[in-house]
Amino acid sequence: MGANIASNVAQGQFSEANIAFQNKEDGEKWFHLFNNSYFRIKVIDDLCLQQLCGTLKNVIALGGGFVDGLGYGENTKAAILRIGLEEMYEFAKWYFPDRNCKLETLLESCGVADLIATAYGGRNHKCAVEFVKTGKDWATIESELLNGQKLQGTVAANEVHKLLEIRHETKRFPMMTTIYLIAEKKVPVEAILNYNGDHLQ
Repeated sequence: MGANIASNVAQGQFSEANIAFQNKEDGEKWFHLFNNSYFRIKVIDDLCLQQLCGTLKNVIALGGGFVDGLGYGENTKAAILRIGLEEMYEFAKWYFPDRNCKLETLLESCGVADLIATAYGGRNHKCAVEFVKTGKDWATIESELLNGQKLQGTVAANEVHKLLEIRHETKRFPMMTTIYLIAEKKVPVEAILNYNGDHLQ
C-alpha cells in the first residue's frame, strides 16, 4: 500500500509503498523483490492499519472530490482530508482494538501519502468531481471515465456504513457517514461542510 498510482509507477516516476508483515524476515524478502531506485519500499509491522488505509482512503478521497467539485479551495480540502485521516485511525482502533494499530503508520506512504495521491489524482476523486458537477449516477460515471476500472470509494463507503449502522456508531465517524450519505444522494453535497450536523440524527 502507498502513494503509487499505477500509471506513475509504469512511467518510472519516483513512488513509494509499504509492505506490512508481522514477520520481519518475510518482509525483507519482499523488500528485495520490489525495492529499486524509483520505487522505494519500506517494511512495517502494522499490517492491520496498513490494509485499512488502503481501503478507507478511497472513502475520504470521495470527500476531497466533493469539495473540488463544489469549487472550494485548498484550505477546505486540507481540512476534509485531515478530518478523514483522523477518522481512519479512530476506525482502526475502534474496530480492531486488539491489533495494536499505530498512529505513526499514518505518517507512512500507506497513510497520509496515499490519501493525498488518491484525493488529488485517483479515480475516486475524479469520479466524485464528476458526480458533483453533472449529477450523474455512479455507474454511468464509472463507465464514462474509468476505461474498465472499478470505482472503489463508493463500495467501501457502503460497507463501512453497514458496520457503523449495525453497531449504532454512525455519529462516531461523522465524516465517513456524511460521505456515504452524499454518495447515496440522501443529503446534498454541501453537507460535507457540515459533516457533524443534523443529518446524522
